[in-house]
Amino acid sequence: DVQIEEGFEANGWIVIRNPMPTIVFLFVYLGQLLRIGEEEAAEELLAEMTDGGEREAVVVPRGAHVSDDAWQVSTPATIGDDCRLHGNVRARDIEVGADNDIFGSLRARGDVSVGPGTTVHGDVTTREGAVTVADGAAVRGDVAGETVALDPGATVDGAIRAREETRLLDGADHETE
Repeated sequence: DVQIEEGFEANGWIVIRNPMPTIVFLFVYLGQLLRIGEEEAAEELLAEMTDGGEREAVVVPRGAHVSDDAWQVSTPATIGDDCRLHGNVRARDIEVGADNDIFGSLRARGDVSVGPGTTVHGDVTTREGAVTVADGAAVRGDVAGETVALDPGATVDGAIRAREETRLLDGADHETE
């Protein structure tokens, strides 16, 4: 996504670089610091990445596996609001906030909830829990779980499979008949 305003002049190639290799390197480096017990160095790295702000950019629990194609944790995973995430997310439970773009699948053993305005470019599946897709959310893949609950404004571009039941929720998160 490149926009060039009026009056811009270039002599030669314009190269747009993919920041993902650098970001993956930083997460791998952060993971290694935590594995060897260098928590202070990890905190300093996070402070530099977030300009010393009070907000936590990312919290990666001990024992997590982060690679260029997947984020795996054995604990519940929470993805905040206004995020853009590349890679598959694997966790015990997954809660996704509002207005995110996730380029990968979400897979959990427990519950998975996709917040309003979020687009998941992949499948959303759970082995033993419920999948909830909020109003205005879009799943560009299949949805599968023990139960599947969809708000009326949610869209799913793939198959919907529920071992127990599929529910359509009204705007107040109540079941409709």
